[in-house]
Amino acid sequence: TCHILDYERELQLGNIGTSSKPGLAANSGTPAIDSVFASQKWIRPNNTGAYPRNHMLQKRFVRDILDCVAIDLLPLDFIERPTFIQLIRNLNQSIRLFSRRTIGRNLRKHFLEFQSKFKKIAASVAAGSFHLILDMWTDKLKSSMIGFKSQFINSNWKLMINTIGFRHLPDSHTGRAIRNVLEEVMSKTFDIPVEKVGFICGDNASNVTNACKAAESIPQPNTDDIDFSDGDDEEEWEDFDEFFQDSQNAQEDAEDCYNEIITELSTWANTSLTKIPCFAHLLQLAIKDAIKSNDTVSGMVGGAKLLKKYFHSSPYWYDRLKLRAGKGLKNQADTRWNTVYYVFDRLSEPKFREALEQVLAETRKSKKQCKVSFSSYDYERIALISKLLAPLTALTNELQADKVTSSLVIPGLSFAYSSICQIDVEDDNGLRDFQLALCKCLRDRFGSGVAEQEIGSINRRIQKNAVFANENLIIAS
Repeated sequence: TCHILDYERELQLGNIGTSSKPGLAANSGTPAIDSVFASQKWIRPNNTGAYPRNHMLQKRFVRDILDCVAIDLLPLDFIERPTFIQLIRNLNQSIRLFSRRTIGRNLRKHFLEFQSKFKKIAASVAAGSFHLILDMWTDKLKSSMIGFKSQFINSNWKLMINTIGFRHLPDSHTGRAIRNVLEEVMSKTFDIPVEKVGFICGDNASNVTNACKAAESIPQPNTDDIDFSDGDDEEEWEDFDEFFQDSQNAQEDAEDCYNEIITELSTWANTSLTKIPCFAHLLQLAIKDAIKSNDTVSGMVGGAKLLKKYFHSSPYWYDRLKLRAGKGLKNQADTRWNTVYYVFDRLSEPKFREALEQVLAETRKSKKQCKVSFSSYDYERIALISKLLAPLTALTNELQADKVTSSLVIPGLSFAYSSICQIDVEDDNGLRDFQLALCKCLRDRFGSGVAEQEIGSINRRIQKNAVFANENLIIAS
């Protein structure tokens, strides 16, 4: 029933009535229906008296709609929904509305305009000055994605940052697969030669590192084995010498074009690219190492996971918690940056802690009781752990922000390190060990020399970058 009422309310908001008796300000409509599940035929909005397509406000509206789709990931058909139509009509009745197909065409048009413009900009960049940032992730639909950003300084000494590609990566995430996508974006889409590329910044996974290494040349097919004839009798074409000459020239032009493409791709494949590490990723690895090495903190992280698991499995109790606290638990995921800090920061809030304890006490009177509990001492520890992680969380967010440069690395690490050392953990030996572990892991990841770390009973060599011995980073600072 509630869905039917919501649907009818949406029709009213959109002023959608019968085709013969529309609402007062209706610009769209639907035939009268007896059931919400009856087949319907939507009527397109009426654009009588609307702005021309080249009007300044109309062009701005189109651009804003494209941003809604490209940036906020709104579906293409949202512009055809009754509530949206009513919203636009209330704001400005002269705005020209259009279909989702028009959005699609405009997206393609604006991409081609950006592509043409960016090719010219990239062509003016000096060799070795076009830098790239790449990252891979899983979207809400569990599809693997890879994205590319470019970063360079233009002739006016302005830092230019552009997102130049998002690609679906259905294949295995091998170094070769990543390199293929990189070559497709750079060479095929934007005609950027490999000698323009300076540095590539990515995480420290082996597949990303391998993607920057030189690969074998792409094999060229033997054109002698290709039959370009059409099987006709040459005697029937004795008067078409000119045709054969044109055909031969066209064939040679096609072969030259093909060879040029293969040469460019082979150049990309055979050229080793200079990779620099993602310092934010290294920072998160240092945090992860410190947590794993400390039984006190790792045990409390495990307790927070069990707490979240319980409330996820019981919507009733989770609703009661959110009703009392005004907010829910933060989700702790090992692959998401800073989640341990966000989880503990939420648990250390006095109002949330009080609401959580009340709900946990109520669950213990029910059949499905929560077996996780935190003492007052545990909450004090949670607050201190949150304080210890706060400087590293702030630095991570700064390093992954837009328009950040390497000049922030050394000062940021120095400030975070000193901030951790200055936090008073009182007489808690477990947290004192965690404080020392954080400092040690930072030295291991960013200090000089070869570092080996013991996690459990296994010694392993860790990924690191000696930033304080890096002349370029020192000059940048």
